[in-house]
Amino acid sequence: GYEGNHGGQGYGERNTEGENVLRMAAHNLVVVNTYFKKQERYLVTYRSGNTQSQIGYILVKRQFLKRVKNCKVILGECLTGQHRLLVMDYKTERAKKNKAKLETERKIKWWCLKDRKEKFTEQVADNWEGTASEMWNKMARGILTVAEGTLGISKGGRLQEKETWWWNEDVQEVTDKKIKFKRWQKTRQKENLDEYVIVKRQTKRVVAKAKAMAYAELYQKLDSREGEKMVYRI
Repeated sequence: GYEGNHGGQGYGERNTEGENVLRMAAHNLVVVNTYFKKQERYLVTYRSGNTQSQIGYILVKRQFLKRVKNCKVILGECLTGQHRLLVMDYKTERAKKNKAKLETERKIKWWCLKDRKEKFTEQVADNWEGTASEMWNKMARGILTVAEGTLGISKGGRLQEKETWWWNEDVQEVTDKKIKFKRWQKTRQKENLDEYVIVKRQTKRVVAKAKAMAYAELYQKLDSREGEKMVYRI
C-alpha cells in the first residue's frame, strides 16, 4: 500500500516506525526522498559504525511534489556526529520584489535627545494642558510631534545586508575544518578522523577569540560619542 505516498526508492526494509510515517503521509502527503533514485550513500541519513539507516524524511503536500526537482543526502555535512543532512531542491514561483521592504523607514533621531533634552521637555510640557483624559489622549501624539520637530527625522534609505560582525581573516582560514570532515566521511580512516578533531578544536578557539575581540571593540565604541548612535542601530 501507500503507492501514492511512497515513491518506491527507499532504503532498507519497512518497519513499524516507517509504517507510522506512511500513515501520516496518507493524509494528502508524499515522502519526497522516496521519489528520486539515488546511490545508497545518498539515501542513508544515519550512520554509526557499521550501522546505517534511513530515518530522515521530507514530506510535502501531494500537489507540491511536481515542484521538487531533487532530494538527497549531502555527503560531508552532518547535523550531529551520526545524522546526515537531507535536502531537497524546491522550485518556487518568483515573487515580485517589494521596494518598500528593501528600504529602511525614516525614524526620529532619538539619539539627539541628550543634547536637546531641555528644549524637548519644555515643548512636551506645554502640550500637557486640559483634563486628565485630554492629556492622556494627547500624550503619545504630542511626544512624537515634538520629537520630530526638536530632534529631526532620519532620511532612511536602502537596506544593506549586514555581514557577520565578528568575522575576520583568521576565522576564514579555519574553513579547513570542512575539508577534513568531508575527507573523513569518505574514507572513514582513523588518521583522517584525528585530523578533523584537531581542526575542529582549533576552529572553536579561533571563533571564540574573534568574538571576544569584536565584543571588546564594541564595548569601547559604546562608551564614546560615536557609540551613542550605535545603540539605536544594533
